[in-house]
Amino acid sequence: TSAVAKEILAKGMTAEKYNIAFETEPGLIYARKKGVATAQYEYLLFCDDDNWLAENYLQTAIEIMDKNPRIAILGGKGTAVFEGAKPFWFDQFEQNFAVGDQAPEKRGDLISVETVYGAGFVARANILCTLDELGFVNLLSGRKGGKLISGEDIELCHAVTFLGYEVWYSRQLHFQHLLHAPRLPWTSVPPLYVGFG
Repeated sequence: TSAVAKEILAKGMTAEKYNIAFETEPGLIYARKKGVATAQYEYLLFCDDDNWLAENYLQTAIEIMDKNPRIAILGGKGTAVFEGAKPFWFDQFEQNFAVGDQAPEKRGDLISVETVYGAGFVARANILCTLDELGFVNLLSGRKGGKLISGEDIELCHAVTFLGYEVWYSRQLHFQHLLHAPRLPWTSVPPLYVGFG
């Protein structure tokens, strides 16, 4: 992954400063913890390799969080982009793929929620660092090799609320989630639920 990132960045596709950090422990949560530990700024964006953020995503998130200091984690709305045909069963299970409206009731564009999915969420670095200093340890590692373990994002959302902060969802934050065809046979859904369990 780092070799591919270096190749893309060497082509000058961004003028922003960047740092590539290496984490030896497999698992999504360990990669995110490494990101938190090495971050240099107030806000962190967890963007997966198959997420395409809207051009104004980060700027909009910063504006929302600057105006609302109680928000620790802010999630956005993912829209599925299919590699191939959309499965007939997908709409019923879209939330399991970090896609869809995270607050089904229409209460506006910015809504307090219990949890948001990890793809595309923005967090305050100091609050995540506080969790680490307090000894918070995720019970779930996130995806790891062929294991579809999930729920580490939900754990993190609950942990920040125990500190007295809030989790919000904004319909103004849009990203596309590329769903590769091999991830989408019907037989992939039961193992997802085992991972959630």
